[in-house]
Amino acid sequence: MSAFTSYLEGKIVDHFLRGVAVPVPAGLYLGLLETGINGQFETTYPSYTRQQSYWAAIDANGEAKNTNGLLFPLSTSLSTSVTVAHIGLFDSPSGGNMLIKSPLAEPKTINPGTALWFSAGSIVLFSPYWAPPNPAFVTSRARGAGWETAFGGRLVAPLEQTIEVATRSQIKSLNIITEGGSGSCVVDLRRSVKPFLPSAAGSVCGAAKPTIAAATNLFLDSFPGWTSTTFEAGDLLAFHLESSSVFTKLDVQIILEDIA
Repeated sequence: MSAFTSYLEGKIVDHFLRGVAVPVPAGLYLGLLETGINGQFETTYPSYTRQQSYWAAIDANGEAKNTNGLLFPLSTSLSTSVTVAHIGLFDSPSGGNMLIKSPLAEPKTINPGTALWFSAGSIVLFSPYWAPPNPAFVTSRARGAGWETAFGGRLVAPLEQTIEVATRSQIKSLNIITEGGSGSCVVDLRRSVKPFLPSAAGSVCGAAKPTIAAATNLFLDSFPGWTSTTFEAGDLLAFHLESSSVFTKLDVQIILEDIA
């Protein structure tokens, strides 16, 4: 059953029974826990970091829910999978103290190149126990595209790569990572239904195409102005690099969450 940790129980005793002031943590961070011979331990897969979480006030049902979505970094391991069975709430982005821990509704395996996402409101805090969150989504990584030149040459647009959507899904985030220095680019995401190939007429970005201006990267987790962020199984998505300057390498990655 979900519960406060011994550390937090001790602080409650200090505060309410002994009159010892307990400072409020500067932030609360959700962590992922694996199960080992000696209990639970925090995972350490490559690129893993805890994610800062925010919580609503307790409602009439005695529940407090996370108010922000929590996307853990993609696993950059080339060969190793980890299985997350519990989650823990910490008072620091690293180190610090675990305050509460809970088993997941079902263990989740994070494979190489995948990420773990908790939707806003999917984790419910009860007083004094923490109910298992609704099942988290393991989403596929690098549904995306990448271009690279040889010998440090610059990318020359237009360039395009097309993928097929495997399941009905919704885009949760888009990340553009570059090499070559501070530069500029414009990327369009175009959609079509087989057997037709995506074209400019199928752009889902409207006038809000992902754009880097005098920078090296871009991260989006909201998409105002887009005509669609939901895709059907079998849809074709084309990543179209409309323009680019300075960059010698450019990767576009999207996180897709399966939906019913």
